[in-house]
Amino acid sequence: MECGKLVYGKQVHHHHKIPIAVQPNLKLDKDNVVTVCNQCHNVLENELNVIYHHMSGSGSPPYHF
Repeated sequence: MECGKLVYGKQVHHHHKIPIAVQPNLKLDKDNVVTVCNQCHNVLENELNVIYHHMSGSGSPPYHF
């Protein structure tokens, strides 16, 4: 989800498409980062928690993003 809202300064959130906890080597990869507003960042992080929760097969999310 990306709303297209123009954000700058403290409103900018850099979201890692593949979480650092999953692939630490992609932390600084420009192709793994997208700039989003706070609301979109929260939605994306929640989606990742659901995805990695299902992949882990555990009763709780394996990563905290």
